[in-house]
Amino acid sequence: MPRDDSSDDLSKPNLLPYGIVPQAPAITIPDVALFKKSRTVGVVHHFNTRVNEIRKQYENFLEEVRVNDLIFNARYSFVPNVGQTYYLYRVAEEDYLLSLIEPTKWAKYEFVGAYKMASNDVWEPVDFSL
Repeated sequence: MPRDDSSDDLSKPNLLPYGIVPQAPAITIPDVALFKKSRTVGVVHHFNTRVNEIRKQYENFLEEVRVNDLIFNARYSFVPNVGQTYYLYRVAEEDYLLSLIEPTKWAKYEFVGAYKMASNDVWEPVDFSL
């Protein structure tokens, strides 16, 4: 025999999603469009900020790759030691020289920057003021 579920629903009125007596609070439909609109601004800002951060990290990474490529393709006649500072000079348009001589003691070529090799063989910039 089929069971009548409507009588079970009315026996537990506190579980119903709506009121069954006139004194029950009014049913209000949430304004989902307003919620989405108000939250979208914050979410868009969050993702734009993250994209800008990632873009900056990517630009820094590309600069690190460019500098390491310059140094590894530069001319030098010694084996660099980890942690020691070396100086990169531009000799000609696409010709670079890595030297132990500081630019204050040698002004023969255009000074590009000071670098040291880290333990992972990646060249890192060193602050050096002329």
